[in-house]
Amino acid sequence: MKRKMFISLFGVLAAFVWMPAYAQRNEPPIPEEPPPGIYILDTLDWLTSQQEAEINALIERLDQDGLTDMAVVTLNDCGTNKTNYRKSFLQAWSIGHVDDKDGLLILVCWYGGDKSRRSVEQEFGPGMNGILSSTITDRVAKENFVPAFQNDRPGDGLVAMVKNYDAILRSPKPAQSPSSVFFDSAFLFPFIFCGLLPMSILVLFARWIDKNSTNGGYSGGGDFGGDAGGGGDSGSSTSF
Repeated sequence: MKRKMFISLFGVLAAFVWMPAYAQRNEPPIPEEPPPGIYILDTLDWLTSQQEAEINALIERLDQDGLTDMAVVTLNDCGTNKTNYRKSFLQAWSIGHVDDKDGLLILVCWYGGDKSRRSVEQEFGPGMNGILSSTITDRVAKENFVPAFQNDRPGDGLVAMVKNYDAILRSPKPAQSPSSVFFDSAFLFPFIFCGLLPMSILVLFARWIDKNSTNGGYSGGGDFGGDAGGGGDSGSSTSF
């Protein structure tokens, strides 16, 4: 009897382990990366040869100027979790300059034209924070791709998106305000060294003493690091 119960319990546990793995295996694979110098994979055949050449030239100049490494991809199926898929895509293709992590992916997910699922997915690396945000990427898609798609010109919409990013990335940075001058390097280092650093040490020391007095001693290490690719403002999903 005990043996049968053990076998049944083992079967239930195995099912819980197997089901997520099975679901993951059934997610669509990330396609092979195009050869160097090619920044487009248009499996939906939405782009004309002229549009592809225009997009490729724009992205190549951005790449050579060190502003971003970008890819434009159209797929029919991006799986059940498009957010995870686009994050995995960015990593799998190593989109972005290695030291800067400034990649940007424009990924159209079509799903056979299903209005409840199709979307423009965008993902950017942490090096683009401060330049791009989910609000900006969503706006770029809504203002450029969506109206072009509604006029049956999806290829023009993708070209317009890349042009918009080219303008954003090449626009001059806003002038420094007088209040921000305080945080220039000439002022910032003495401020941190003489003010914030001692204060931070005191606060941390006080917390350590309080923790020891509460728990009766140090109870082990904390959580350092974490999932670098999870959370945060790193992209957007725009239905069309």
